[in-house]
Amino acid sequence: MTQQQSGQVMERIEIMLHPRSIAIIGASARLQYGGRFLNNLLEAKYSGSIFPINPRHEELMGVRCYPDVSSLPEVPDLAAIIVPFESTMTVLEECARKGVKTGVIITAGFAEKGTDERKAAQEALCDFTRRTGMRLCGPNCLGIANVKDRIWSCSAALPDIQTIAAGNIALVCQSGASAFGPFLARARDRGLDFSYIISTGNEVDLDTSDFIRYCIHRPEVKSIVAYFEAIRDSDKFRTVAKEALALGKPIVAIKIGRSSAGQRAALSHTASMTGSDQAYDALFKQTGVIRLDDWDEVLDAASLLVKVPPFHKKSIGIVAHSGGVASLLADKCEQIVEVPPPSDSTRQGLEAILKGRGSSANPADITWHAFEEELVDILNLMLNEDAFGGVILGTAGSDNQAKRIIGAAEKTQKPLAMLWTGSEREVKGLKLLQSSQVPVFYSVETLGKAIKASLYYHRIREYYAVEDGYRKATASLPAKFDIPKRKGPLGLMESLELLSSFGIDVPKGGLAHSVEEAENLADSIGYPVVMKVDSPDLPHKTELGLVKTGLHSRVEVENAFREMWERTSTSEASTSIRGILIQEMVEGGIEVIMGIKKDPQLGQVLLFGLGGIFTEVLKDFSLRVCPVNEFDVQEMIHEIKGFKILEGFRGKAPADIAALEKTLLNLSSLAMATKEQITELDINPLIVLPQNKGAMAVDALIVSRQS
Repeated sequence: MTQQQSGQVMERIEIMLHPRSIAIIGASARLQYGGRFLNNLLEAKYSGSIFPINPRHEELMGVRCYPDVSSLPEVPDLAAIIVPFESTMTVLEECARKGVKTGVIITAGFAEKGTDERKAAQEALCDFTRRTGMRLCGPNCLGIANVKDRIWSCSAALPDIQTIAAGNIALVCQSGASAFGPFLARARDRGLDFSYIISTGNEVDLDTSDFIRYCIHRPEVKSIVAYFEAIRDSDKFRTVAKEALALGKPIVAIKIGRSSAGQRAALSHTASMTGSDQAYDALFKQTGVIRLDDWDEVLDAASLLVKVPPFHKKSIGIVAHSGGVASLLADKCEQIVEVPPPSDSTRQGLEAILKGRGSSANPADITWHAFEEELVDILNLMLNEDAFGGVILGTAGSDNQAKRIIGAAEKTQKPLAMLWTGSEREVKGLKLLQSSQVPVFYSVETLGKAIKASLYYHRIREYYAVEDGYRKATASLPAKFDIPKRKGPLGLMESLELLSSFGIDVPKGGLAHSVEEAENLADSIGYPVVMKVDSPDLPHKTELGLVKTGLHSRVEVENAFREMWERTSTSEASTSIRGILIQEMVEGGIEVIMGIKKDPQLGQVLLFGLGGIFTEVLKDFSLRVCPVNEFDVQEMIHEIKGFKILEGFRGKAPADIAALEKTLLNLSSLAMATKEQITELDINPLIVLPQNKGAMAVDALIVSRQS
């Protein structure tokens, strides 16, 4: 999308969310979709012009009704399409002739039905938007809401719409029922308010990324809560997520499809192919998007990210009115951050207040002092402690207690968050806290996840504040590289030469077609050597006995050559044998695996893990979507459970992690440069040598799609 196109999209979304007039095509007297849409606008006291359209009525809910779009006295800014499926295209064409610029299609029954006919009908909507320039939200959505300006352009059932307040979090959600149902209800229970609520449905035109881009550039929006079934344009999403990161507007998201049942549900709901869940995890990590699992988790994390400054250290001070609450908090927090002891001066200050009761350690059990004026002094002591990057308070109480907590939070540059230990139905204390800048949590689990999310978000944001990582995403490309123009696996020598052309180190070696050539190559390389049959039809050579290692003399090379040549000459792959590769033997390193796989939605995905059972059995590997940058590859390496082996384990020398990082960057370059030609690539193993010794790809399988 060009900058001009992006600007036009933003202009149309501005019209859509701030319409001066709205036509409701399919308005009705019954409080179903058409009736609720009209009723919501009236109940919210929308100040613009409303044009209900229904040829069977002259008036609806006290508003003049029109028989069709062409009879309207003016061109509406927004058209709501709430008609039977069969009438959708007819109505849209009428809107286009009238000059309507934006529409929201509530009508369902398109590609989510799964039939070829309905998929074709949805594709016709796509063609319509391209042909006419009318921008659409939906179909199969519940609509949109500009809460700040009280423009509820939606068909949701909202009986208390007049009491819904505006806030600084925008909600962009593919599921309309989730947006106007549990998201809205749970946010209100927490005292959190939305600035915009946008349900996108099947996304035939404007998609989640478009609306997120619009929202992050609104000054009243501080964070985005998003619900994805699929990301239809991963490149656009990545660009938008980078913009949000640069602006300091966190995106906290649910992405469904972790299970096969969830994938099937998404397909039947909005015709969304969810894609590889692990690949989505990778994309979110490298774009700073916080992925969590349910409504409560995302809302609580958004609250922490919006309300308080970042933790300036990866450590926390804990205060509670009970030793049991304090211990539970400490157990959860210590899985994520340090819970260090306080300094002597802080401990002495606490002891002077507690007078022998409770505990002046960290966590601090302050007993009944949590409900008295001394709480202010205790919080100030903890917040002023240099060892703590932030403070968590676990308690519940009165309005007076809440005022003391809020007062302490207003005087500090550190995050102060609260675990509410009382009833969520409580009014005293809780409502004041919810309306303040103190984030309130109701579960130790969601608190821990929010802290972890905040630490990661601010760490990746700090990286991008220093370096423009996306421009540095990959190493420089070679001036020339060759991929054989045939479909299927490449030969081993071809694969290694391609890797080498992208700066990935490979052992010295060459192909031999006779005993004499093999012996001469081994002499020039230096012993010991490895010998491997090179055939694109025999990608898994070890299992077939076509690899010989640790050959130390010409005699051993001769015997190995004759044995391997005889074995392959009788195989079905004999016509594809390129020769026998004589290769330098690389010793004394740690074997890792890395590779490239094409995800149907997200493109080229980079994999890294330790070799052997670590990857195959223990599933200890990491993924990132290409292209990657230095931050991405560092995170990939550090997040596998086997990282301690690379660091140096039980007296062994640490591996050359810098060389490993460089190899991953270069492999990402290869992935992007050959994304139209290569479907799959495995380097197994890459041997990472001790520090400052490098890393070498000793074997590789590359599959070409060219024919």
